[in-house]
Amino acid sequence: MLSIGAAAQNYSWVGTYAGDGISGLLNGPLDVARFRTPYGIAIDDSAGVMYVADAENHCIRRIQNGIVMTLAGGVQGDQDGQGANARFFVPTGVFYHDGYVYVSDNGNHRIKRIDQAGNVVTIAGTGTPGTADGPGYVAEFYNPVEVSVRQDGVIFISDYGNHTIRKIENGNVTTIAGYPGMSGDQLGTGTNARFNRPTGIALDTLDNLYVADQMNHKIKVISPANVVSLMAGNGVQASVDGIGAAASFTRPTYLAWDPTGGLMVAEWMGDLIRRVTLQGLVTTVAGSGQTGYLDGPVLSAMFNAPYGIAVDQRGNAYIGDKENHVVRYLAKQNESLLNLPDRSATASLILHPNPANSTATVSWPGPSAPAVVELIDARGARVQAGVRRYADRAELDVAALPPGLYTVRLQGEGLMGTVRLVRD
Repeated sequence: MLSIGAAAQNYSWVGTYAGDGISGLLNGPLDVARFRTPYGIAIDDSAGVMYVADAENHCIRRIQNGIVMTLAGGVQGDQDGQGANARFFVPTGVFYHDGYVYVSDNGNHRIKRIDQAGNVVTIAGTGTPGTADGPGYVAEFYNPVEVSVRQDGVIFISDYGNHTIRKIENGNVTTIAGYPGMSGDQLGTGTNARFNRPTGIALDTLDNLYVADQMNHKIKVISPANVVSLMAGNGVQASVDGIGAAASFTRPTYLAWDPTGGLMVAEWMGDLIRRVTLQGLVTTVAGSGQTGYLDGPVLSAMFNAPYGIAVDQRGNAYIGDKENHVVRYLAKQNESLLNLPDRSATASLILHPNPANSTATVSWPGPSAPAVVELIDARGARVQAGVRRYADRAELDVAALPPGLYTVRLQGEGLMGTVRLVRD
């Protein structure tokens, strides 16, 4: 939820947080784990835990202490149960609240909840697409995308296929904005308003609900009285900074507040991360606008369909980079990331052999501690991570890489450092 602040987060760097860029389902350390189209992201700052809706793996992943694991699911289906016995069908949204992870099970048209032991229960939706309001066991959704939970436990859902915003309160589902099954672009109150494929939603501390109205290319806001108004965007499919209706978006998807009161927007077809102030000022904070996979300075970095977005208490943003199959981060260059301790100290790296034509070992002095080692090409793209990793060294396989100059980058506990590698 929104925490009002004075100045915008000063982002400077986009990096890869988790995943090696290869589509798959693999648990393990951040740099070797694999995802298949990660969508929504949720953070429990109190425990330093991240949850990821790993959509096409049909599961929910949990990242804790630098390790990626599967909390629940992993096989397509529709089944309550514990851990691997549970089944999802393209889960797209996750939200952490009071010890539970709430899930939009998109392909099953249901809303589910997971406890910390991985027990999954359905709280609303029959599994049949439809528009019916009512008690959770008779209510219907149509491809719900995102879920958000108010401090008092009331649940909000972007019902993508129905073009509506729904609410679950005391087990009862109601439609609070948009007319079921009717797309459009209209401000107004309750069912008089119109959306076109609403996706991301985010609450502020005054219980206003902000909505990424994706196919209308706008950000709208719903008051506690269910009055829908415009925050930013003019409906033109473009990526233009500006204020209010002078700005434009290219299919905005998920939303998250940063600690300084800015609404972060993942813009999936623009391959950008945008930010909107409460006054409606829209700025581009990351991405070159070109589709690709490139870490580096914020406005040079490339994404490929950024979807989910979450922000930790330090202000670092984490993005589900869907088509790159990784979770990226957006931070100050030396900021400490969730699950990764302070990286502000510089380490002297030793690389042998150098030049190398098959394998190279990078090592670093100091106390033994986990670290992430990345290999960066001349364009700044992350091309490899250490596949064998020890407390104080990592082995890099460079045999398949073209000749040239590369950078080996270390990020670990109390350490960060770089060294040049020549592939001969």
